[in-house]
Amino acid sequence: MASSFKELIKNVAFRSLYVCNVQKGLRSIKLRENRITVLCLHRVSTEYDHFWDPIKPDTFEQLISYLVKNYDVIPVEKIGEKPGKRPRAILSFDDGYYDFYTNVLPLLKHYSLPANHNIVTDIVNGKQDVIWTEKLNFLFNHFRIDAIDDTLKLPGVEFNIKEQQTNLDGFYIKTLQALFKLDQRERLTILDGWLGRYNLRVPPKKMMGWSEIMECQQYGVEFGSHTKTHPVLSAMKNEKELRAEIFESKSEIEKNLNREISILAPPNGMCDQLVLNLAKEAGYKYVLGIGDHCELDNKGEDFTFMTRLNLISEPHSHMVLRIEEMQSNLKKYAKRLRGA
Repeated sequence: MASSFKELIKNVAFRSLYVCNVQKGLRSIKLRENRITVLCLHRVSTEYDHFWDPIKPDTFEQLISYLVKNYDVIPVEKIGEKPGKRPRAILSFDDGYYDFYTNVLPLLKHYSLPANHNIVTDIVNGKQDVIWTEKLNFLFNHFRIDAIDDTLKLPGVEFNIKEQQTNLDGFYIKTLQALFKLDQRERLTILDGWLGRYNLRVPPKKMMGWSEIMECQQYGVEFGSHTKTHPVLSAMKNEKELRAEIFESKSEIEKNLNREISILAPPNGMCDQLVLNLAKEAGYKYVLGIGDHCELDNKGEDFTFMTRLNLISEPHSHMVLRIEEMQSNLKKYAKRLRGA
């Protein structure tokens, strides 16, 4: 009840701020500081997933209308060009889900907008069925339905599924964070072991193939690498395998699209200095992180690291205020007040 009341207050507050058009003032700060807003999106679909709900097509269309009205939407390759009279934004997508082709591309074509999309090459080539986060989401969605009397254990995380039914969301986050720290083999061994224990098989999501990807490219979509298998690059212990994720995915995309690929988006936005160094060596010009998962200062004439703002499924007013960084500005203001 307390949680529902808190959510109600938040919704009323956000809606009120949106109606008062505070986003206009926040946009003017971006323009004055010449900041580029790089948005990170994944799925746009009517499907529902409690732990990773896609942005709904209607909401996405509202987002596009907002951007067209208030921003110059540019491709990644043009971040070094002189800005115009409006703030600039980049639409960046990860993973290669088929709903990009069905629900996003038509709007991009209608408004003549560029976008970036970063793909997992083993998924496109049919060598891999699902991304590991899909396995985790499927498990926890199963736990919501079937309150299994069993205990899951990870370094720093242990909980009984049945006893924690009312707090599964919290343990999902803790489990996800613990898995982020593990090497890919260890992570997959754990997830596949849990799936086997409960006789579960994750149904693969429909992903784009090379034909859809090539068609998207014809309409101004810049493709980049999201690695071969979607590991957490900064947690990989074997440098040979790490190099393969970064180098081989690039060459595979270039072979199929017959053009140079300049963008690397580390899965889950996580990277470290070694990942950036290897990206430079491989010939990438841009590395796209997410939020504060990878706070590195690497900008130069031939290489740029950029942080993206991850968008989630939420009401349009919330999304607009997130895009205009209201929350982060409030946190900065509160920090200054505490330090005063």
